[in-house]
Amino acid sequence: MDLRQGIGPDEAATIALYSNPALRAIRDRRGLAAAQLIQAGILPNPVVSYARDFVTGGNTVGTTTGYNFTAAWEFSALIPFLPKQTAARKNFRSVDLDVAWQEWQIAMNARMAVYRVLGLNAEVSQALEATEGLQQSTDAMRKAVEAHEKTVLDLAAVESASQDSRATMLSLQQELEKQRLGLNKILGVEPRCKSRFAFRFKFAEPSGSAGAARSV
Repeated sequence: MDLRQGIGPDEAATIALYSNPALRAIRDRRGLAAAQLIQAGILPNPVVSYARDFVTGGNTVGTTTGYNFTAAWEFSALIPFLPKQTAARKNFRSVDLDVAWQEWQIAMNARMAVYRVLGLNAEVSQALEATEGLQQSTDAMRKAVEAHEKTVLDLAAVESASQDSRATMLSLQQELEKQRLGLNKILGVEPRCKSRFAFRFKFAEPSGSAGAARSV
């Protein structure tokens, strides 16, 4: 991944899978479920004890030191063992599937967010060109009205179109900024960060294949 060439949809999905805060929290659930599965497979330890009873006083004729050896194990732990292990295994699989589903959703959201940012950036560029062109037309029409070559109605029509174009451009710019903030949230970066995005596509040619990239 070469970030100097911009971040494409696939790169954004990869970054989101590693740095998205929500995914990090969800993966902690998988670790907890794995620990619970291990705990469910643990049986009680056997208990072994050894004791000696020394002869210390009194009539010691014919007496010897006493020894005591005891081994015990709680067989009742076997009764819930299989059900607990089965439940823990099913819980781990459920959590694992949920994590995989969340990862897939985050990756797809990151890809779609990049496409939306690229599409909106193209729309903003076109709207900016249209607004500049209409502004130039408005200035030219105003000079023509001053020279009595055009009427005030003609000027009003051009000014109205210019204002509508500017309003559309501002609306697209706001939507673009909103989508950038949403993408930054998915990628797990600061809202102020402005990444450089690139949309790479390939097309076939008679002599082979070539690629092109569009950057933002």
